[in-house]
Amino acid sequence: LEEHNISKEDLSLSFYDTADNESYRLAADRMIPAGKLWMLPLHMYFCEQESLGAYEPTNALPEEEFRINGLNLKESRYQSVALGKEEVAMSMRDYLGGNQNYKILVNEAFGHLDQALLTQDFLSGNGFSADFWMNCLRELTDHPEIYDDLSRNYSMIQSKDALAGFSHSCAVFQVCGEEEGWLTAIAKVWAGSPYLLVVSLPAEAGAKDFLAELNELVYSYVFQKEGTGHATLPSSEAHDLSIHTENTDHRQQKLRWMGFAVGG
Repeated sequence: LEEHNISKEDLSLSFYDTADNESYRLAADRMIPAGKLWMLPLHMYFCEQESLGAYEPTNALPEEEFRINGLNLKESRYQSVALGKEEVAMSMRDYLGGNQNYKILVNEAFGHLDQALLTQDFLSGNGFSADFWMNCLRELTDHPEIYDDLSRNYSMIQSKDALAGFSHSCAVFQVCGEEEGWLTAIAKVWAGSPYLLVVSLPAEAGAKDFLAELNELVYSYVFQKEGTGHATLPSSEAHDLSIHTENTDHRQQKLRWMGFAVGG
């Protein structure tokens, strides 16, 4: 922080190690404008509902596919995430009843913030907290089969900067958003076992370099910790494995995420 002239009061951070459940929070309840990151929980919600069969054709119209403004959900994800057409996501949000109703739905499903403490920045604006984003990342990690297509779309827009800009050769899955002078980056990083990291800070010159250096420190810490032999296979990935491979070898699950991270 001192090297980059960043005040501690301007940093919001959440860390979670999937191997041993270690976590760390710094001002993680602060609501910060998220830019296009708001589309991530929106698509997560539609993916979850789709997996539950909410958009299956009715008996009255068995041939009719669910669409919003003429696009099915697969097309909507591709257009809004991969092609950056935010208006497509806005139509999906309108389908859910507008911004405030959408926020209530995704908080209940993924964010898990105390409803009594939700601010107008969250309900009416585009403010989200590191706590909210961390819970979204943990959901994506625990149930990757539900968000397969969504992860593939985000894999198309990966870039090697911010948290992914560090020097280590490992898989990183990152989503960033910038708004009103704030930059937020959320990432899943493989240092043996994965860890999750969410950071928000002022989007000034050098902010992405700071994120790269910060992740360098976190990676080194986690790698050293795993080197002591205390790291264990995350139970969530072991569970996911039973769904996809029906064996106890977790390499396929890891390679699958790595494919997303490099656009494979």
